[in-house]
Amino acid sequence: METGRHRSERSVVSAGLGLHVLLCSSLLLNALFFAYHFLGASPPPTTTPGLGDGLSWALQAAREAEAVAAIDCSGHGNVFLDGIADEDGRPGCECHSCFTGPNCSVRKPNCNADADSGDPVFMEPYWKRHAAAGAVVFSGWHRLSYITTDGLFHSIELERQIRRLHNAVGNAVVDDKYIVYGTGSIQLINALVYALSPEGNASSPPASVVATAPYYNTYKMQTDMFDGREYRWDGTTAAWANNGSRNSTGDVIEFVTSPNNPDTAFRRPVLDGSMAVVDHAYYWPHLTHIPAPADDDVMLFTTSKLSGHAGSRFGWALIRDKNVAKRAGDYVGQSTMGVSRDTQLRIMKIIKVILANLHSKDDIFAFGYDVMSSRWSRLNAVVSRSTRISLQKMQPEYCTYFSKIREPSPAYAWVKCEWEEDVDCQETLLAAGIISRSGTNYEGGSQYARLSLLKPQDDFDMLLERMADIVEPIEEHSRAPDGSSSIRDVPPTAEIMDTGRHRSERSVVSAGLGLHVLLCSLLLLNALFFAYHFLRASPPTTTTSGLGEGLSWALQAATEAEALAAIDCSGHGNVFLDGITDEDGRPGCECNSCFTGPDCSVRTPNCTADADSGDPVFMEPYWKRHATASAVVFSGWHRLSYITTDGLFHSNELDRQIRRLHKAVGNALVDDKYMVFGSGSSQLINALVYALSPEGNASSPPAIVIASAPYYSVRECFPVSTSLHNGDAYEMQTVMFDGREYRWDGNAAAWSNNNGPRNSTNGGFMEFVTVPNNPDAAFRKPVLAGSSAVYDHAYYWPHLTHIPAPADEDVVLFTTDENVAKRAEYYVKMSTMGASRDTQLRILKIIKVILANLHSKDDIFFFGHDVMRSKWRRLNAVVSRSNRISLQKMAPHYCTYFKRTREPSPAYAWVKCEWEEDVDCQETLQAAGIISRSGTLFGAGTRHTRLSILKTQDDFDVLLERITDFVDAEKRSRAPAGSSSM
Repeated sequence: METGRHRSERSVVSAGLGLHVLLCSSLLLNALFFAYHFLGASPPPTTTPGLGDGLSWALQAAREAEAVAAIDCSGHGNVFLDGIADEDGRPGCECHSCFTGPNCSVRKPNCNADADSGDPVFMEPYWKRHAAAGAVVFSGWHRLSYITTDGLFHSIELERQIRRLHNAVGNAVVDDKYIVYGTGSIQLINALVYALSPEGNASSPPASVVATAPYYNTYKMQTDMFDGREYRWDGTTAAWANNGSRNSTGDVIEFVTSPNNPDTAFRRPVLDGSMAVVDHAYYWPHLTHIPAPADDDVMLFTTSKLSGHAGSRFGWALIRDKNVAKRAGDYVGQSTMGVSRDTQLRIMKIIKVILANLHSKDDIFAFGYDVMSSRWSRLNAVVSRSTRISLQKMQPEYCTYFSKIREPSPAYAWVKCEWEEDVDCQETLLAAGIISRSGTNYEGGSQYARLSLLKPQDDFDMLLERMADIVEPIEEHSRAPDGSSSIRDVPPTAEIMDTGRHRSERSVVSAGLGLHVLLCSLLLLNALFFAYHFLRASPPTTTTSGLGEGLSWALQAATEAEALAAIDCSGHGNVFLDGITDEDGRPGCECNSCFTGPDCSVRTPNCTADADSGDPVFMEPYWKRHATASAVVFSGWHRLSYITTDGLFHSNELDRQIRRLHKAVGNALVDDKYMVFGSGSSQLINALVYALSPEGNASSPPAIVIASAPYYSVRECFPVSTSLHNGDAYEMQTVMFDGREYRWDGNAAAWSNNNGPRNSTNGGFMEFVTVPNNPDAAFRKPVLAGSSAVYDHAYYWPHLTHIPAPADEDVVLFTTDENVAKRAEYYVKMSTMGASRDTQLRILKIIKVILANLHSKDDIFFFGHDVMRSKWRRLNAVVSRSNRISLQKMAPHYCTYFKRTREPSPAYAWVKCEWEEDVDCQETLQAAGIISRSGTLFGAGTRHTRLSILKTQDDFDVLLERITDFVDAEKRSRAPAGSSSM
């Protein structure tokens, strides 16, 4: 019997060895077929006939984007166009948190599971599957202007698509609401606090800002940081509900997140009579059920949780009250001059893709729900075996979007540590290798911690591993009864041996059967590969001929961009991808200010010359000449994460290229400076005021913010008709944000001329210095000794001024002081979570083009100087004939960049009305058909007004006509009796 058993075992083993040989042969054959099919030289991908025919300037960008996207990161990372470049200038893989190596193929040993941030990168596979539809091409000249289709900063077509989306999903009532965009919904938090607070009435008590715990802690952190005089953070609603007298004081602004972050519960306002701001970031069908459309007075939404595009920084508010919407819009306009136009175009494209696939097999909400419900189910299955930790209770609910009952699919797990000894749940999880976010951040208590389920699949898989380790070995061993073991009782030795032998035989036989099944499957796969390669009739390929050959997902976007750019607007306008569409869904020409008609060919009669805003559209011809080099393709999955290459919000590669540019141009010393990015320099104005002010010390007097008149007006982009047009940037931002740590206190001259107590510096001074100055192009230095000067060098480039030497001040909208840099960066983080990652990529491409052409015939500074010098010469020639108006005096100067003396080429003409009767120079020019900007907006008198010469050539030509008419009329009116000026 014993011998027979051994013989049986040997025969089974021999059979198994034979099967192994066949299996290995089959695997080798499969590997060869796989290599031939997927890794060999393949024909160009099948594309729509004619789709790429005739591609020109967008082709290079499309190829670059596809080449970068094709780099293999082993499924554990990505390569981005704006990634940190190697010595050859090529970006490399950026790996997920537990992977490393050149291609992210190495898993880090003992890696912690990072479930801290709400980074919605779980959406990345969706956008890779929809690569062609989600891609968009940015031309070098896309939206150079501050202004977009609403006459301000707001894409009308994007608004239309947002309204369509809400109506189609059924998660919000939009027909009676105004829409305000923000740089992420985070910017709209304080915008709405500002909009709902008392309007600068000193007699009114400040509004109280509250929320119900646990709440999203940015509400508190942002309110505390801005520290406005019109509002204050005033705790949780529980304190108010339990205190009757407290509930009777002034205005109350109540933040309500529904579904809530962190515990995903549905919430409603708690306090009667409060002004509720309802944050519906997670109120989409992939993250929660939709019982009915939300219809609150003020609601917040964001693309971060809708589509996963957190890095784009785009959110919107739906607001019922017109005045509240206007004040919120004013806030955004003042702080960042609106949302990045790059981001508005990209988000419009993303929303169009979402709309096109609703209720189909490619529905983003069905995809997102499948991912998140699976994650919740798997995590819940593990945690449900534990007595040490628990999760929030969630039930299936009916969803109107899916028209069925759906399982839970929350963005976060709200973990409670149940054991008495686990007093800090975050620390308990960290000891087990899980990074969470403490419940104390949400005023939820240290026994709670939040786990994010939104991150990449790698992060979730690691979280599940670590969570299983907590529940199984740690908990089972530590809570086993005395004298017992979590391992079952051990049988006697002889029984072990005999039982083991039978088990061994069964396992070998089972293995053999398994190998047979696997072998048959592989042989079938061999046959299929053979049939595919050698027996099928090869269909004709339908690739595009010539230029588009070899492109796949970027081809559609490139073709669309070139088709629109080719539409003829008679040289007096442009077509943009995000323009207002006609009935066929195609955008039309947007005409320069004195032209109209479908193709902008009709000159508007008696048109007023608009020389108001500092819109630098004179650069448009340069970027059209360099269309190929400056175009960039955004994939649908570009920078979904909040985080970029510095571990925060700051592209290291862009930082490197900016430093290269300053060194090459010689206009700033950068080696000893920290760099902070902003959503335009307008955001950095208040960031630096905050950074240079006393650090929250109530006993310290506020810092005093000043500038020497005439000083910069942020109204560069606001039409005269808007309320935001009236004021200057440094003053208006300081007054609007109205922090307790600083105050605007006027013209520096008033301080330097005052020998009394006003000249005391015990509160500290911040002095803004613009060099060259806006509006008069003069070179400036600080007036007050000992002030903390912030130098604004927006115009310190060789096409707009001479460069005598590199600027080397302490704060040049970048700084030598690490603490100032950290505080400024914190401000930007808390107000917008950094600058749009879309814009960072586009500006990186633009700077690379500039660098590549320095000191060549295609130098942007040569081009810009030629244009601006010509405009100045022509304008000066006309005005020099006048006694009624004059311009600032400007002389040629040596420029280190050009290595020669250069003629003046200022951005603005600072006009003075010389006649005594012209008491208001702006009105005098307005009567002559010229829109200018009053000197009063720059802290100067009414005798001065500013003319912008940065705008389009059409605008300048009309300005020159009107000025010529004005001077000619002057000559006629002052000619002696009986004489003629002709």
